[in-house]
Amino acid sequence: MDMVKNEWKKLFKNKILLLSFVVILFIPLLYASFFLKSVWDPYGKTGDLPVAVVNNDKSVDYNGQTMDVGDQLVTKLKSNKELDWNFLSKEDAEQGLKDGKYYMIVTIPKDFSKNAASVLDKDPKKMELSYKTNGSLNYLGQVVSEQGAKQLKSEVSAEVTKSYAEAIFDKIKESGEGFAQAADGSGKIKDGLVKSQEGNKTISTNLKTLADSSLTFKDGANTLEVGLKTYTDGVNTAAAGGDKLNAGVSTLAAGVGPLKDGVAALDGGATKLASGVSTYTSGVDTLAGGINQAYTGSTALSDGLNKMNGSVPTLASGITQLNNGQKSLATGLDSLVDGSNKLSAGLKELDGNLTDKQGKIAQLKQGMNDLQQGIDQLNKSVNGEDAALAKQLAALQKSLSDLQNGLTFIKSNANFDAEAIKSKINATAGVSAEDKQKIMDAIQADLDKETQKSATQVATVEQLQSGLSGLDLAAIQTQVTELQTGVAKISAGYQTVHGGTNEAFNSIHQAINGSGSQTLLGGANQLTAGLKSAQAGNAKLVAGTNQLNSQVPTLTSGVGQLAAGSASMENGLSQLNDGGNQLASNSGALRSGATELQGGTNQLAAKVPTLAGGVNQLQAGSSQLAGGLNQLSANSPKLVSGVGQLADGSSKIADGSSKLANGSFQLGDGLTKLTDGSTELTDKLADGAQQVKDTKATDKTFNMIASPTKLAHNEYTHVSNYGHALAPYVLSLALYVGALVFNFIMPIRRVSMEGQPAYKWWLSKLSLGFVAAVAMALLEGGIMIALGLRPDNIVEFFGTAIITALAYMFLIMLLAMTFDNPGRFIAMVLLIVQLAGSGGTFPMPLTGWFFNLIHPFLPMTYSIYAFRESLAAGMGPNVYSMSMLVLTIIMIACIGLLYLSMSHLKKRHDAHESALDDNQKLMALEN
Repeated sequence: MDMVKNEWKKLFKNKILLLSFVVILFIPLLYASFFLKSVWDPYGKTGDLPVAVVNNDKSVDYNGQTMDVGDQLVTKLKSNKELDWNFLSKEDAEQGLKDGKYYMIVTIPKDFSKNAASVLDKDPKKMELSYKTNGSLNYLGQVVSEQGAKQLKSEVSAEVTKSYAEAIFDKIKESGEGFAQAADGSGKIKDGLVKSQEGNKTISTNLKTLADSSLTFKDGANTLEVGLKTYTDGVNTAAAGGDKLNAGVSTLAAGVGPLKDGVAALDGGATKLASGVSTYTSGVDTLAGGINQAYTGSTALSDGLNKMNGSVPTLASGITQLNNGQKSLATGLDSLVDGSNKLSAGLKELDGNLTDKQGKIAQLKQGMNDLQQGIDQLNKSVNGEDAALAKQLAALQKSLSDLQNGLTFIKSNANFDAEAIKSKINATAGVSAEDKQKIMDAIQADLDKETQKSATQVATVEQLQSGLSGLDLAAIQTQVTELQTGVAKISAGYQTVHGGTNEAFNSIHQAINGSGSQTLLGGANQLTAGLKSAQAGNAKLVAGTNQLNSQVPTLTSGVGQLAAGSASMENGLSQLNDGGNQLASNSGALRSGATELQGGTNQLAAKVPTLAGGVNQLQAGSSQLAGGLNQLSANSPKLVSGVGQLADGSSKIADGSSKLANGSFQLGDGLTKLTDGSTELTDKLADGAQQVKDTKATDKTFNMIASPTKLAHNEYTHVSNYGHALAPYVLSLALYVGALVFNFIMPIRRVSMEGQPAYKWWLSKLSLGFVAAVAMALLEGGIMIALGLRPDNIVEFFGTAIITALAYMFLIMLLAMTFDNPGRFIAMVLLIVQLAGSGGTFPMPLTGWFFNLIHPFLPMTYSIYAFRESLAAGMGPNVYSMSMLVLTIIMIACIGLLYLSMSHLKKRHDAHESALDDNQKLMALEN
């Protein structure tokens, strides 16, 4: 302890050193107090920071009110104490900023209010509030100015938004009145829609009725068009027939006189006709036998062809049978030719007696043909044959392909014109209507019916050979139906005339038959020529059969097709055989008819006067009929055209009315929805109007809209001002500087007594440093509290200051004692490093990676943590305890290392001179 006492005694004896010691104790206090008080509360004195304001704004009209945002802003700034606002011209403000008089210039442009009023324009423009700063004058001043400018922007935005809100609420008030009016109008619309809906229901019902009626009208118009087409066709046909009838009646009237003279000659010719008919019927019997033999041969041929499929010899046998059948056919044809020749001879004899009457009889025949075609043939034949013709057409369509091969044979062997014979017999004069009908029945039911079928089949074969596809049976059926309708109309038109002249017609029929000998003669000649053609065809068939017999090997491959054709031929010959048999069986009726024809000529002579009178009446009526029919036919096109237009119009009416009815129903649905929507709209508009009416906007409302948010700051810990925030860093830094100055000034390497052990030297310097460090901490802490520093925990505050001072003191003393001046330099370098790496000013995340790396290893880091906890209690007790522990460890470690260093120096008696002055000479005695 002696050396410790002596250390202090020497200190008090050396007045300069003692004064230095005392001054060193106040260095931390001076450093901390001056630095902290200079920046104690800079943000609390921003009202002293001069800022220039230049107002160039021009007021504008907005919704009938004057908007002068610039002037309003200036007025607000005059009462704002956040900054020292100075309102200047642009030139003065620029000069003041240049001279450093102002830290910022805030410029309000001339279109500031104008842009504020453009919020509802198509292209609104933002309000531009510009500011200009001079950071070189003072960066912190620039930062403060910028914060003021941002706050100014917020205030302007709030003020303008308030103006917008006032204008909007004015409009809302006006719109509320509009809503009420709209609600009233919507109610009226709803009432109108209800009435419209009721009217639409009536319209829809009537339109539906119209649409149904239009469809009925359309169908009737179409039916009328079809019926009228048939009617006009019938009228045209009737007009043509009327013209022919008129011409025929005139011819008939001219031939009545000569008819009377030829009746007697007709009577004699009828006798010869009966004889010729007998000869003709004999030939018919022969023809029937030949056809029967041909049918038998055809059957054998068909059987032979079927057998030929398996055996050629069987085919040869069938051909032989076919040859035999053809011979029989030839014999029958010869007999038929003889009978036909006899018939021609008888007719020639009859014709010789009527040579002088031929011209007049021909005129009478022409008129009768026209009359017969106009009435009997069209009315009886068409109506009587229509059903049979329909059946024949159906059967014909089914068997076309089969008849093609089978009827070829008939065509080549029976090519006589039976239809021509029928026409000639119909035109034969001298036979009564009753007798003529019997002849017609006998010939038409037998010869003509079957021969007509054969002739029709032959003609069909010719048509099929030129192209089967050209036959349109459906079209034929349609034409027959139309012909039937037309004939019915002609018959109705002729009813009056026919009723008055019926008796005359009977007489005409009887008279007409008187000229039939010449017609029969022509028919007989045609029959003979046809039979001869059949003979020639049969001869060719025989030759072809012989050729077939010689070419049996070649025909073997086509036997199947020939068998099918033979079957078709057999079918055709079967029909022809049946017709021949019927013709033969009815020959007696033909002979009987010829006999009756002879008797009818006698009656004809008695009826001629009556005929003459009837013909005169008929001539007059036919002239009137022809004129009326021609006039009716001339007007038919107009009628057809009008009906066509009527059909088209009815179709359009039907379509349009249907669409209109559908649209009306859709309109009804839409009106229902519209009525419901209108009701809802009325209610909602009324509610909206009431809500707008109930909305009361006040200044609080406008302020709420202008500034709807409020920033609430909750402090975890309270730091009063910038001085309190910076105090932990400055206090710690000041103690380090004090310790550094102490180890620079005080002669720590010198001893107060010689011959003392090292630990006494260590204790003497330790006591000196301990007292100095504690004194620095207490003085700094106490005076700073007196100057306004308010620690949260005063015990922790002073404890931190003392431990920090001791840790710094012995750390620097260790460096200075061990390394002398180089050690002191290291202590200064450590000070510089701690200034940047301890995190005393800015948060460590804002600094570089190097400083974050060294931050945990710096003593000042933990001193600042401990001071912050003692001042604001924000770091937590754990951080404080850890920091105090680290500082204590540093202090104890430095004290221990200091003892080791001093012991080493004592042993080595290090006599090197100090680099500072003699006061630092190691081991030198103190004066």
